[in-house]
Amino acid sequence: MYKFAHITDLHIKSLDLKGHKKHLYNLLDDIKRRNVDHIFITGDMIDNAEEKDYIQFNKILKEYGLLDTSKISVTIGNHEIFGGTQVADDVFYFPTRCQNTDYKKQVKLFYDSFKPAFEGADINSEENPFPYCKILYDKIAVIGVNSNAHWSKIKNPIGSNGAVYDDQYKALEKLLKSDKVKDKFKIVLIHHHFNKMNEVGNNITHSLWLFIERRTMKLYNKKRLFRLFKQNKVELVLHGHTHITDSYSRKGNLFVNSSACVVPFTEGKVRKYHIIKIPKDKNKKTFDLQLIDL
Repeated sequence: MYKFAHITDLHIKSLDLKGHKKHLYNLLDDIKRRNVDHIFITGDMIDNAEEKDYIQFNKILKEYGLLDTSKISVTIGNHEIFGGTQVADDVFYFPTRCQNTDYKKQVKLFYDSFKPAFEGADINSEENPFPYCKILYDKIAVIGVNSNAHWSKIKNPIGSNGAVYDDQYKALEKLLKSDKVKDKFKIVLIHHHFNKMNEVGNNITHSLWLFIERRTMKLYNKKRLFRLFKQNKVELVLHGHTHITDSYSRKGNLFVNSSACVVPFTEGKVRKYHIIKIPKDKNKKTFDLQLIDL
């Protein structure tokens, strides 16, 4: 069996005032003990969209020998593009910061910072690598998607809503129908969530947070992605964004979310992630999903 860990929403920054790095070390130690072959990370690895955050995060990856295409696969989250609020005053100025963000520049910075993780992958371009496809063990097609919407005063005022625009959608559709991924076990890496807000959990703390954020955590045009994944027999869609760890089925697709692995927005503050076990036999499309409590 191949063994994969799914983690996401790590929010590492150079000035670590909330102890996220300590939690990340604990998480990576746990993954190492379980002899995992590969790690999927679905965005918000860093917190404030700055190069110094990437340097700090990559330093940790190198300590564990993980900054390698055979060890990790990644996709981009909203914090890699727009960053986040660091102090109370930032709340008032953050929409303006999002408006002034150079979206393309931030996507390129993401690619440059994680270039070793893209080695051997088919990418769109170095300026915009998404969607990309990487084949692992001649069996598993890992497909990375950028689900971050551009800034909009109405549709995306604080940079946290999602969208897969037409150009990327068409490229994704072509990729999923290609011979390259035909008969492969297909895993999509994307940041934004697909669950209904009122079904994400009955935890009071998390539900209140989602109520506040419901207009600023939306993935637009989900229906066509549901259809695309189902029609092309995508086995797993891995995402983050909600800071709660769960798995769920919608429209014939299975979604796995491990975004409470470092920064849980839940009442109990329990950190959790998933391990996915996939048979080495190329003809077997079965898998086992295990929820891990830290």
